[in-house]
Amino acid sequence: MSNAVARRLLLMTSALFLLTPPLQAQPQPDVSADLRMMSDSAAYRQTAEAFVARAMAGDLDATQKMLSAQMVDRSGTDAIRRALEQQILPFFVQGAQVGRSVTVARTTDAGGNSGYAFYMWLSPRGGGEAHPFTVYVVEEKGRRVVANVLPGRRVPGRHV
Repeated sequence: MSNAVARRLLLMTSALFLLTPPLQAQPQPDVSADLRMMSDSAAYRQTAEAFVARAMAGDLDATQKMLSAQMVDRSGTDAIRRALEQQILPFFVQGAQVGRSVTVARTTDAGGNSGYAFYMWLSPRGGGEAHPFTVYVVEEKGRRVVANVLPGRRVPGRHV
Protein backbone atom coordinates (compact mmCIF):
# COMPACT_ATOMS: atom_id res chain seq x y z
CA MET A 1 0.00 0.00 0.00
CA SER A 2 1.41 3.40 -0.91
CA ASN A 3 1.92 6.17 1.64
CA ALA A 4 -0.75 8.31 -0.08
CA VAL A 5 -3.35 5.51 0.18
CA ALA A 6 -2.39 4.81 3.79
CA ARG A 7 -2.75 8.52 4.71
CA ARG A 8 -6.13 8.75 2.97
CA LEU A 9 -7.34 5.62 4.82
CA LEU A 10 -6.10 7.05 8.13
CA LEU A 11 -7.92 10.37 7.49
CA MET A 12 -11.16 8.58 6.59
CA THR A 13 -10.96 6.36 9.67
CA SER A 14 -10.23 9.37 11.90
CA ALA A 15 -13.14 11.33 10.42
CA LEU A 16 -15.47 8.38 10.93
CA PHE A 17 -14.30 8.07 14.53
CA LEU A 18 -14.94 11.78 15.16
CA LEU A 19 -18.44 11.61 13.66
CA THR A 20 -19.48 8.59 15.70
CA PRO A 21 -21.19 9.55 18.96
CA PRO A 22 -19.51 8.23 22.10
CA LEU A 23 -20.88 5.00 23.51
CA GLN A 24 -23.14 5.48 26.48
CA ALA A 25 -23.13 3.02 29.33
CA GLN A 26 -26.49 1.31 29.40
CA PRO A 27 -28.23 1.28 32.78
CA GLN A 28 -28.28 -2.13 34.38
CA PRO A 29 -31.74 -3.61 34.85
CA ASP A 30 -33.04 -2.99 38.34
CA VAL A 31 -33.22 -6.54 39.63
CA SER A 32 -34.33 -5.33 43.03
CA ALA A 33 -37.49 -3.83 41.45
CA ASP A 34 -38.25 -7.16 39.78
CA LEU A 35 -37.74 -9.01 43.06
CA ARG A 36 -39.93 -6.50 44.88
CA MET A 37 -42.70 -6.92 42.28
CA MET A 38 -42.45 -10.70 42.57
CA SER A 39 -42.80 -10.45 46.34
CA ASP A 40 -45.59 -7.84 46.23
CA SER A 41 -47.58 -9.78 43.64
CA ALA A 42 -47.35 -13.19 45.36
CA ALA A 43 -50.72 -12.97 47.15
CA TYR A 44 -52.35 -11.71 43.95
CA ARG A 45 -50.85 -14.63 42.05
CA GLN A 46 -52.35 -17.05 44.59
CA THR A 47 -55.75 -15.54 43.82
CA ALA A 48 -55.15 -15.91 40.08
CA GLU A 49 -54.04 -19.53 40.50
CA ALA A 50 -57.05 -20.32 42.70
CA PHE A 51 -59.36 -18.85 40.05
CA VAL A 52 -57.69 -20.88 37.30
CA ALA A 53 -57.91 -24.10 39.37
CA ARG A 54 -61.63 -23.55 39.96
CA ALA A 55 -62.18 -22.68 36.30
CA MET A 56 -60.29 -25.82 35.19
CA ALA A 57 -62.59 -27.83 37.48
CA GLY A 58 -65.59 -26.19 35.79
CA ASP A 59 -66.85 -24.68 39.07
CA LEU A 60 -69.12 -21.88 37.87
CA ASP A 61 -70.26 -20.67 41.30
CA ALA A 62 -66.77 -20.62 42.82
CA THR A 63 -65.28 -18.71 39.89
CA GLN A 64 -68.14 -16.21 39.91
CA LYS A 65 -67.63 -15.53 43.63
CA MET A 66 -63.98 -14.61 42.96
CA LEU A 67 -64.90 -11.86 40.48
CA SER A 68 -64.81 -8.13 41.14
CA ALA A 69 -68.17 -6.91 42.47
CA GLN A 70 -67.63 -3.63 40.60
CA MET A 71 -67.11 -5.52 37.32
CA VAL A 72 -70.23 -7.62 37.93
CA ASP A 73 -72.25 -4.48 38.71
CA ARG A 74 -70.97 -2.74 35.53
CA SER A 75 -71.57 -5.72 33.26
CA GLY A 76 -74.58 -7.31 34.93
CA THR A 77 -74.81 -10.67 36.69
CA ASP A 78 -76.48 -12.41 33.72
CA ALA A 79 -73.83 -11.21 31.24
CA ILE A 80 -71.04 -12.31 33.58
CA ARG A 81 -72.62 -15.73 34.07
CA ARG A 82 -73.00 -16.15 30.29
CA ALA A 83 -69.36 -15.16 29.72
CA LEU A 84 -68.25 -17.70 32.33
CA GLU A 85 -70.43 -20.44 30.85
CA GLN A 86 -69.71 -19.77 27.18
CA GLN A 87 -66.12 -18.46 27.09
CA ILE A 88 -64.15 -18.68 30.32
CA LEU A 89 -64.96 -22.14 31.70
CA PRO A 90 -64.90 -23.95 28.32
CA PHE A 91 -61.40 -22.56 27.74
CA PHE A 92 -60.07 -23.66 31.13
CA VAL A 93 -61.87 -27.03 31.36
CA GLN A 94 -59.93 -28.27 28.33
CA GLY A 95 -56.66 -27.56 30.13
CA ALA A 96 -54.39 -30.16 31.72
CA GLN A 97 -52.05 -27.76 33.51
CA VAL A 98 -50.84 -24.19 33.66
CA GLY A 99 -47.47 -23.59 32.04
CA ARG A 100 -44.45 -22.45 34.02
CA SER A 101 -43.90 -19.22 32.08
CA VAL A 102 -45.63 -16.29 33.80
CA THR A 103 -45.12 -12.60 33.12
CA VAL A 104 -46.34 -10.18 35.77
CA ALA A 105 -47.22 -6.52 35.25
CA ARG A 106 -48.93 -3.90 37.35
CA THR A 107 -52.50 -3.06 36.38
CA THR A 108 -55.42 -0.83 37.34
CA ASP A 109 -59.03 -1.75 36.61
CA ALA A 110 -61.86 0.50 35.39
CA GLY A 111 -62.82 1.22 39.02
CA GLY A 112 -59.33 2.53 39.85
CA ASN A 113 -58.33 -0.55 41.86
CA SER A 114 -54.70 -1.55 41.45
CA GLY A 115 -53.16 -5.00 41.29
CA TYR A 116 -51.35 -7.27 38.88
CA ALA A 117 -51.90 -8.90 35.50
CA PHE A 118 -50.62 -12.46 35.06
CA TYR A 119 -49.85 -13.51 31.48
CA MET A 120 -49.89 -17.31 31.46
CA TRP A 121 -50.22 -20.42 29.29
CA LEU A 122 -52.59 -23.38 29.51
CA SER A 123 -51.48 -26.79 28.22
CA PRO A 124 -54.45 -28.71 26.77
CA ARG A 125 -55.47 -32.20 27.79
CA GLY A 126 -54.17 -34.72 25.29
CA GLY A 127 -51.17 -32.56 24.42
CA GLY A 128 -50.72 -30.01 21.73
CA GLU A 129 -49.75 -26.38 21.73
CA ALA A 130 -50.34 -24.32 24.89
CA HIS A 131 -52.88 -21.49 24.77
CA PRO A 132 -52.27 -18.01 26.22
CA PHE A 133 -54.52 -16.34 28.77
CA THR A 134 -54.39 -13.40 31.15
CA VAL A 135 -55.87 -13.02 34.63
CA TYR A 136 -56.12 -9.55 36.17
CA VAL A 137 -56.28 -9.48 39.97
CA VAL A 138 -56.88 -6.26 41.93
CA GLU A 139 -57.61 -5.31 45.50
CA GLU A 140 -61.19 -4.13 45.86
CA LYS A 141 -62.42 -2.97 49.27
CA GLY A 142 -59.64 -4.91 51.02
CA ARG A 143 -60.23 -8.14 49.08
CA ARG A 144 -58.23 -9.57 46.17
CA VAL A 145 -60.60 -10.26 43.28
CA VAL A 146 -60.39 -11.19 39.61
CA ALA A 147 -61.10 -8.04 37.61
CA ASN A 148 -60.83 -9.60 34.16
CA VAL A 149 -59.92 -12.80 32.34
CA LEU A 150 -58.81 -12.97 28.71
CA PRO A 151 -58.73 -16.59 27.51
CA GLY A 152 -56.95 -17.47 24.28
CA ARG A 153 -55.51 -14.02 23.63
CA ARG A 154 -51.75 -13.66 23.26
CA VAL A 155 -50.26 -10.32 24.23
CA PRO A 156 -46.94 -9.81 22.39
CA GLY A 157 -44.13 -8.99 24.76
CA ARG A 158 -46.07 -10.37 27.74
CA HIS A 159 -46.75 -13.98 26.74
CA VAL A 160 -43.20 -15.27 26.40
